Amino acid sequence: MATKKLNEAELVKYLYNAGAIRIAESPDDEMKIDVALPQIIGPNPPIRKDIAHMFENALKKIFPDEMRYAKYRFGCVGTGAIMPIMGLLSCPIATIDSYSRVREKMDTKQPFALVDDVLRTGNTLSHELTLLLSQGYRVNTIIVFFDEEIGGQNRIHEEYKRLSRMYFGHEEKIKIVVLMPRERILEHLVEAKIISRKV
Repeated sequence: MATKKLNEAELVKYLYNAGAIRIAESPDDEMKIDVALPQIIGPNPPIRKDIAHMFENALKKIFPDEMRYAKYRFGCVGTGAIMPIMGLLSCPIATIDSYSRVREKMDTKQPFALVDDVLRTGNTLSHELTLLLSQGYRVNTIIVFFDEEIGGQNRIHEEYKRLSRMYFGHEEKIKIVVLMPRERILEHLVEAKIISRKV
């Protein structure tokens, strides 16, 4: 898939109007963002393609050498929530089914990126990391569309240190990429006059 220039502001506006991005004010007067991609990316091919391009562009930055000349010497692993876009990515893909099984077997010596829609507490992604690393997959990157910023990244970083010591024999770090940070969503919604203030 060729990368393209994405109108991020229009995408955020569309997702908001479609109910895939919801804003609520919490008791401490902070704006809480809830993102629910599965309900919109499944039935909407253009939006599905736009979001797939965001993941593809991130992969190009993370794996520039591996993607050169379309050799794709790396893989992507995803779960049910993000499945509608997985088939649009140009890298080899594997999926984790509802029974926590990796459905496609691939060369585990190459690097892998784990992709998902939303990072919350980090419990689900930590479980998936454990599953993949225990089967020999060298997952060194996580890409998510949105991070709720409730401690999920810290949990994953700490868990990955433990898992890498267990499976690699030494401590390694994992890279976490958030495609649409909270502040950018709020900025786009303020500029579009959909919300009146940004906290």
